[in-house]
Amino acid sequence: MKIIIAVIFLFLFSVNVIYAEEDSENLPVLKDSNFIVEKFITGLSWPTTFDFIGDDIIVLEKEGNVRLIKNDQLVIDPILNIEVKTGLEDGLLGILVKDEQVYLHYTTEESGKSTNWFYKYTWNGKILQNKELIKKISGDTFHNSGVMTVLDNKVVMVIGDLFNREGITQNFFDGEFDHTSVIMPIDPEGEPIAIGIRNSFGLDVDKKTNFLWDTENGDYDFDEINLVLPKSNSGWKVVQGPATVEQKEELKKNLDYEYSDPEFSWERPIGITSIHFINSPYFSEYMDSVFVGAFHNGNLYKFELNTNRDGFVFENPELQDLVLNISDNYSEIVFGTGFRAITDIKEGPDGLIYVLSIGDGSIYRILPNISKDIVFPDCENDIEIKQILRNCDFSGLDLSNMDLSNKDLSFSNFENSNLKNVNFKNSVIVNANFRNTTIENTNFSYTNLESSLFDEIAIINSNFSDSNLINSNFRNTTIENTNFENSKMKAIQFSMSDIINSNFSAADIYDGDFSNAIIKNSDFSSTILDFVYLDNIEGENIDFQKSRMWKTKFDSSEFSNSDFRNSDNYRSTYLNSNLENVNFQNSRLSHVDFSNSNLIGIDLLGVYPTSSIFDNVKFDSDSKINTCLEHDLLSRILNNIFRSTNINDDDNIISKILLGFCN
Repeated sequence: MKIIIAVIFLFLFSVNVIYAEEDSENLPVLKDSNFIVEKFITGLSWPTTFDFIGDDIIVLEKEGNVRLIKNDQLVIDPILNIEVKTGLEDGLLGILVKDEQVYLHYTTEESGKSTNWFYKYTWNGKILQNKELIKKISGDTFHNSGVMTVLDNKVVMVIGDLFNREGITQNFFDGEFDHTSVIMPIDPEGEPIAIGIRNSFGLDVDKKTNFLWDTENGDYDFDEINLVLPKSNSGWKVVQGPATVEQKEELKKNLDYEYSDPEFSWERPIGITSIHFINSPYFSEYMDSVFVGAFHNGNLYKFELNTNRDGFVFENPELQDLVLNISDNYSEIVFGTGFRAITDIKEGPDGLIYVLSIGDGSIYRILPNISKDIVFPDCENDIEIKQILRNCDFSGLDLSNMDLSNKDLSFSNFENSNLKNVNFKNSVIVNANFRNTTIENTNFSYTNLESSLFDEIAIINSNFSDSNLINSNFRNTTIENTNFENSKMKAIQFSMSDIINSNFSAADIYDGDFSNAIIKNSDFSSTILDFVYLDNIEGENIDFQKSRMWKTKFDSSEFSNSDFRNSDNYRSTYLNSNLENVNFQNSRLSHVDFSNSNLIGIDLLGVYPTSSIFDNVKFDSDSKINTCLEHDLLSRILNNIFRSTNINDDDNIISKILLGFCN
């Protein structure tokens, strides 16, 4: 996988503001029309977790406020403020209510490092009092985890590896045994139930079996759902995701704890967070299911349990290997989407499901659709007359020349359909399957296509402008003369696609993947390309003017005759690439690495690199350079002089003297 940042809350602070910018009136979309979703509480600041106390809710805000929701209203003043360390994954992170006791987990700073505190309070109906220390763990500023649950009437918590630990609990067998990377009871305290935990934000008990389950965040690949049996080993740092035979042999050295593969894993991490088993009679058809939340894509997933409730069953053969690979169709396991960074899921005393969104600062509530009689449409015959046709099967139909604008076609299947000359403008079609379709002269402008599948098809002369394509999949797709202007494309997949004469200008492609694609004569001007993979590209005549490219990979790619003028490059890499006759004039290059690349004929006029690397690059007499290209201290000083004096004239005597020093 190509996850941007290995730690969920570090990624959270990178993208939370972006999610919050979306139109707050757009509610999440559910696959099952028997249920609706409403925004229950809003106005929270970086909410992390919550729990019910009687009919009320206590919700935590990352920066230290403990808030109360009473009579379905957010009380203005916090019931408690805790001075916490707030950077990265630190803060007020975990809550558990057990009877009238409230357990809180948070971090503070001691000697420049984070300390994890677990305290118990008594709730008297108005304030939290009688503070009692339960557990203290010192560590680093990452992977604090700290969510809690109740197992066998004991309070159980999970904590990650605190980023830099290499002990027995991280499967370094010559290290020390401590209480990091563990799931363990803390009130009363007992021996760890499990070790080898990298970083977890989900812990719950299946009340029908008393089995404990967790979720675990991967590093660059493999998020996990795990059944946590006593004395289990989750495998970190030897393995994340399913283990090889060699890795399983290595883990056998830890005789006290036994490894088993995850019950399910994602090849490309989703920022997996909360896990919750359904017990409500309102959700009777889901009593054999478990809900799981995701931070990165805002999806609410549903997994069907097997007869023994110790694993999952799937209808889709692509999921039966218990791994969601990048190209797999995962519509079967999506219950809802659009929750904008889920951090907690709980069932209330009213039997409704509550979903906490840190990206939206809101709590959403899922409840039965009792406002009107539910009429299930005849998908094929009602397609022209019904506005809501959610979860329909349109596979194999000829839908050419139809006007399907302003409809809700979410979670629908269009596989093997003819979609020539179709108008989908202003529709909602999230989590839809467009595999093996014919898409030509089709209008998807202003359409919500989040998390939809378009892989391995041809898209010709079509319009996706101003659409929402977050987390959609266009792998192995041929795209010609198609317009994606001003679209939202975070976490999108275009790897191994052919993109010809197409327009991506002003799009937001944060965390996109174009690796191994062919891109020619296309427009990416004024585009956000942060954390994007553009490696191994066969490209030509691409317009990247005025684009922002932070921490983006352009390695081992062909970009000859492309235009990067006035672009903003920060910590991006162009290793081993062909940049012949490329124009970077007046661009920002900060901490950019061009090592081993072909820069023959390149235009770097008006460019003053900051700590950028040009080791072993190729220039010729046509290469235009009027600044230092070294990354030593002297070159930095000279570049500051160039920048401050705006020397751009090759005939200027000062310019010649300074360039002499550079050389």
